[in-house]
Amino acid sequence: MAACPAATTARVGAHGGPCRLWRGGDRSPNFLTGSATSLPLSGRRPARATRTRASASELQQAPGAAAPAATIPTHKVTVHDRERGVVHEFVVPQDQYILHTAEAQDITLPFACRHGCCTSCAVRIKSGQIRQPEALGISAELREQGYALLCVGYPSSDVEVETQDEDEVYWLQFGRYFARGPVDRDDYALELAMGDE
Repeated sequence: MAACPAATTARVGAHGGPCRLWRGGDRSPNFLTGSATSLPLSGRRPARATRTRASASELQQAPGAAAPAATIPTHKVTVHDRERGVVHEFVVPQDQYILHTAEAQDITLPFACRHGCCTSCAVRIKSGQIRQPEALGISAELREQGYALLCVGYPSSDVEVETQDEDEVYWLQFGRYFARGPVDRDDYALELAMGDE
């Protein structure tokens, strides 16, 4: 199978071939050529090889393909980072994770697992709403109290949040399961355990 020319990235793989391109109002397939072997795309051999070039404005979507998505709403997110004493303001599309969008804008926020399973990126919502269907690291009870995880949180409106201490959130979530209070770190026991390896 011949490779697609580099300039034909508009509709690769649509309807019947690796290099199919649709052009014009009649939605008939064109014949693509390039530095590689020319490919007939209509299923029949052309009478003679021709070079057809489609400008970007002429390219249209293949019949039966989904229409372009409507514009995704964006929301202003304000994060008060208690640990660093910094306030970050940035815009996040409604269908994007807050943490990922912040990182794409060179904003550093706390995180660990990136899968919604821990409490490193936990925040307390001051105003607005965050949708977080994949947040396994915090209970439904904590979510009702206004806690959210930035790594799996989508903004549903403009939102203002404050980062939380991971240990505090962990204690709120699991502290009732410890009979004598928080578990203290035992460095001596840790050294012994590491020495056995």
